[in-house]
Amino acid sequence: MNNVKLSLLNLNFWYLSTGLLYSYLSTPYFFYPHLAGFYIGFLSDFGVSNAVQSYIGCPVSFAMIISIMSLFENRSSLIINNIFSIKKSRTRILWTSGNFLVCMGLVTPIYLNLPDQELPCPPISFFTESILIFAYSGFWETYSTTIILLINTILLFQTLFFSTCCLYYLLYAKSNHVSSETRRLQTRSFYATVLQTAIPILCLLIPTIIFMLKNETEQYSQTKNNVTFLPAILHKGIGSLCIILVHYPYRKFLISFIFCERNKKTIVKVSHCSAQHF
Repeated sequence: MNNVKLSLLNLNFWYLSTGLLYSYLSTPYFFYPHLAGFYIGFLSDFGVSNAVQSYIGCPVSFAMIISIMSLFENRSSLIINNIFSIKKSRTRILWTSGNFLVCMGLVTPIYLNLPDQELPCPPISFFTESILIFAYSGFWETYSTTIILLINTILLFQTLFFSTCCLYYLLYAKSNHVSSETRRLQTRSFYATVLQTAIPILCLLIPTIIFMLKNETEQYSQTKNNVTFLPAILHKGIGSLCIILVHYPYRKFLISFIFCERNKKTIVKVSHCSAQHF
């Protein structure tokens, strides 16, 4: 149970960290379909360059995604007869660190090979703000889009693998050493984990996919950029809220806190009778 609490706490911490970073410290302003943009926020006021702010966002975002994946790994490893469970903390640390280092290693070359910072036919913001251009059409544009797709595919594959392990060992390869009540609680917990992660991810993916499909002409539209990126900001808050609302103990505490419910104390009145001895 402590492992479950720690995994939820870890995920909520990175939700809050990414939300704080992108909504206050380093808010991005993109020019899709161009791989360019700039940052506004607290860090910009202190003169931190766009490239540094963008690179800071990479480990924070990767940590959040890996935390979601670790949540499913944790659920999978708690199943007794799961042969793919990670038993040792050292192995889990190596696995988590390996995923993080691979992700950072794949995106770092992009920042080491930034092109000349000139955007063809730029919007008016180009003339008033310092723009960060990741790549033009060519090798580095293909590399950037391919790496983003590859990283998400690798992390998604591992998440689906642990989810499949949970479903297989909870619904099909049932262990005789686990009571039906324990299995029911584990299944319910797994469904809650799926729900708490699926809702914020869908809120993020649906508008992004719709925008990319409708933007066939590849023309710049800041309104569409803002509408698309807004769910990315709200995603963190929605994720934290789902953790509270999906799991019953947290939901019960929140409801009691909002409605100021207190433990009802039963007051028993005892009448004192005096007896006289004759």
